Amino acid sequence: MKNTRHLNHTIWVQILTITLILFTARVIFFLNVGHLEWFTEKSSDLQRAFFTGFRFDIKVAAIAFAPLFLLGLFTASFPSLYVRLRTVFPWYGLVICFLVTAFSIGNYYYFKTYGNHFDLFVYGFFDDDTEAVIENIWTDYPIVLSFLASVFVTAVYVAVIKRVNLNRTEHDDVKRHKGVMSILVIISVLGIAFFARGSLGTFPLKRYHAHVSEVEIINKITPNALVALEWAKTDYKNQSKFNQVDPAVLTK
Repeated sequence: MKNTRHLNHTIWVQILTITLILFTARVIFFLNVGHLEWFTEKSSDLQRAFFTGFRFDIKVAAIAFAPLFLLGLFTASFPSLYVRLRTVFPWYGLVICFLVTAFSIGNYYYFKTYGNHFDLFVYGFFDDDTEAVIENIWTDYPIVLSFLASVFVTAVYVAVIKRVNLNRTEHDDVKRHKGVMSILVIISVLGIAFFARGSLGTFPLKRYHAHVSEVEIINKITPNALVALEWAKTDYKNQSKFNQVDPAVLTK
């Protein structure tokens, strides 16, 4: 039970922290590319954009930490295994946090250059002269500063998670009824599944949900960088597929 309490607490803290980072990145994105008067003129659109954006953010965070949560559930009954796993938590989160921050910064500069969040052309990086593209990126964008910013955010994140782990350890001796813990675990499983799906309706949270306004910039800030990359990957794969044309059609 002690390990289950620790797992439940730590995973949700990490999910919510990553969600907060993604949401903050969206706010900073908007403040740099939007217009402040939209807070009054387009307030309902912005509310939809930030609410839907939050759903995308927690979806990404839930998917990212679901494997660690499931692994923790399997090992919670084996103290020696779980002790080893809990040392992985900060490092796993470190990687997730760094990627989330770095891609969010990259998404902003991609928008500044191309007027769009990450799209299929970002994968053209591998089709063009990769060396020349890297040289242009290094010359035209603050790569070092962006890297340092990502490291700083990640360092703060790791410090918070370690502190949470320490506080959790100090309260591990508090006993709770097994039934209560079982209910909490079931709620966590259902919660992560719900947030990963993004919806209780027939259809999960999808791309069309990001269309919340007639103002295109507001639509562009709705997805986070990781979601935009996933859409771009799908578009890139689809554009490389060509349906075979029946020769008879060409001879008509």
